Amino acid sequence: HPGEWMTRLENRRSISFDGGKSWSIPEYVPGINNLWLGKGMIHSSGRWMIPASVCVPLTGTPDDDKSVMMDWVRRNFECRVLIICSDDNGKSFYQSEIIASQEKHLIEPRIAEVSNGKVKMFIRSLDSQCLFTAESNDNGLSWSEAVATDIVNPSAKILLLRYEKFLVMMHNPSTPRRSLLETWVSEDDGVSWGRKIFIACNMERNLNYPDGFFDKEGNLQFIFEDARSIFAGTVKRELLFD
Repeated sequence: HPGEWMTRLENRRSISFDGGKSWSIPEYVPGINNLWLGKGMIHSSGRWMIPASVCVPLTGTPDDDKSVMMDWVRRNFECRVLIICSDDNGKSFYQSEIIASQEKHLIEPRIAEVSNGKVKMFIRSLDSQCLFTAESNDNGLSWSEAVATDIVNPSAKILLLRYEKFLVMMHNPSTPRRSLLETWVSEDDGVSWGRKIFIACNMERNLNYPDGFFDKEGNLQFIFEDARSIFAGTVKRELLFD
């Protein structure tokens, strides 16, 4: 059924000890179940943090009109976000509190550590054409209420990374489609974005699911796709930060 990939999930993990050449047999992980997991990070405290989404049923039995996945989810579930934490290098996990919000359908949170160990989160909404944000001051255990930002977003996942003092976001600042892809840079923990770098524009196809990492030289290596092809590129350090 087209909606159940969001609402009936089995979470497993596989571990590589040789740089990804081989992997262990996938296994269930205690403390992680029926969650939609995102890109994790290791906090300066040593705590592992994995952002997650969960669909909470509004009624005991969802209705049977499953013709449009997102409409079925909106009618029958609230979509909430939280953090999965580990303090023993992944041997065990536990959940933070579910992050409060007046918005009923928030998914695909992304996190980064900012000043003084604070954790910043940006979140995709299924209902509003903007990103939402929340903060934690206790290493991810409790969170401020998730509120709307002025960052335009067509209900699309983002990439959020920290590099030195900079917060970097690759996202789709366009509506109603994912027609534009840009990289934004903030020097004040995401309060403002002083540098905005054009990546791609396509008025016919969506530019989806940016992901990436910083290499040893501080260049941003990234990928995205348009449901037909996968694209890879590099944003040079000097363009981002100098």
